[in-house]
This record gives sequence, C-alpha cells and structure tokens, in this order.
Amino acid sequence: MKFLRQLILVLLLGICVGCETSLTNMAQVGDFSGVASNFPNLKKTYKNLDTHSHYSLCQSLLSLRRFTSFFKCHKALKKRISGTETPAEPLQFNGQEVNQSWEIVALNTLAAQAYLELGDNKKAIKLSESALSSMKKNPISPKGGEVPMMGSIYEGIRIGNKIPLLGIAALSHTRAKNRAKSQDYITELKTIDTTGAVSGFQSGIRRFWLARSQLASGNYIDAYQTMRAEKWGAGHFAMVTFINSAYLNPAWYVVSPFEY
Repeated sequence: MKFLRQLILVLLLGICVGCETSLTNMAQVGDFSGVASNFPNLKKTYKNLDTHSHYSLCQSLLSLRRFTSFFKCHKALKKRISGTETPAEPLQFNGQEVNQSWEIVALNTLAAQAYLELGDNKKAIKLSESALSSMKKNPISPKGGEVPMMGSIYEGIRIGNKIPLLGIAALSHTRAKNRAKSQDYITELKTIDTTGAVSGFQSGIRRFWLARSQLASGNYIDAYQTMRAEKWGAGHFAMVTFINSAYLNPAWYVVSPFEY
C-alpha cells in the first residue's frame, strides 16, 4: 500500500503542471504522514512555506489527529493571513488568491473540524455555521473581486469547503441532540451537485461526510446506501484516499514515528 501511494504521488506530480510544492501535492493525494514527516526538513519554520503549503500542513496535522501541533500551525497561518505581526500574506490555492472572507472560511473549516473531533460541539457548531453564513453573504472570488467562471478552481474551493462544513454542522448538532437542525444540514448535503468536471473531485468527500452524518443520526440504511452508491472515478479515488488516511484508520497515526 505504501508503494502504491508513492507511485500515485509520482504519477500525479508528473502530470501536474504549475502545482506548487511537494507538501501541497502530498496532501492532495492523502499522504498526510508524508507531509508531516517532511515538515522537520524545513526546520519547522512556517515562513519557509508558501501559504498554500502551510494550509496543507495544518490540514495534514488535523487528519493525523495531532491536535496540539494543528492548533499551533493554524494559529501561525491565521497570523500570516491577517498580518497581525508581519505584512499580510494572501492565502493561495494552487497559486490562486481568494477574497479575504474566504480566507476566513477556509481557516474556520479546519478549526471547526478539529473541535468536532475533540468533541466540542458548541465550538464546532459556532464555527461551521458562521462559515456557512459567510459563504452565502460573500461568494468566493479572486482577490481582485471579479466573478469566477463556473467550473473554475474557485468552484472547487467553494464546494471543497461547503461539504465538510455541512457535515460538521450536521454531526455536531446530532451530538447536541438537535435532530431537526442536523437533518436540515444532511438534506442540504444530499443536494450538492458533484457531477461536474471540477465538482466531481468532491464526490467521494461528499459521500464520506453524508454517510458519517447519517450514521451518527441513526440512519444506518441511508448510510449504507450512500457508501454503496459510490462509483469508480474521481469521487471513488477521493473516497479511497479518505479510507486509507489516518482520518478513518487510527492505526495509521498510532504507529507513526513522527511527533513533535
């Protein structure tokens, strides 16, 4: 399996024109342990990373459930973007800058997921719902403000944040015994279209969050059908990536030799 992941990574790197750093690429194929293990080689200095690689590192630490390291990473990224200590640096996704409200959405998505996994439903609900509200009021756009074309990378960023936020909101409300509210988010999660050229890469991720939400709410048949309906393609690859990651396989991070 390790050889297969490395082979997939090499193939993706070979066809990815204009992709940024190896940290970002490893995170994209689910090699979170690879991202974390490469961080010490950068002398643990966040300024050695561009903001997308910094974001990928935080995302990877979260997926490995290294929460102490994640919150340190997240705090440092937030400072870089806000410019509280140094000149503000825009958050980039594959070299594309997004408007400031979406920088906050991206950061809140990671933090909400962390609090969900730590069992702090109150904070998870607050952050996820705040981010979802911001998404409605401030549509994603490039830094310059022009409206992005459908099917662009910005559409992928939008869906890539909305899906986990809906899942986090649904799960945290279920745990907080707010069944009706949870069902509203599950219903919305079902309606997200992931059949497009860009959105198709989020198909497996949508099914993951939908099945997890359905399972938590006791809808076992629905959860089974959601998982069973997954088809081969970009969405299937995303689902396999999740299954092979530490997020669904605790043994992965338990046996990992990398810790800070």
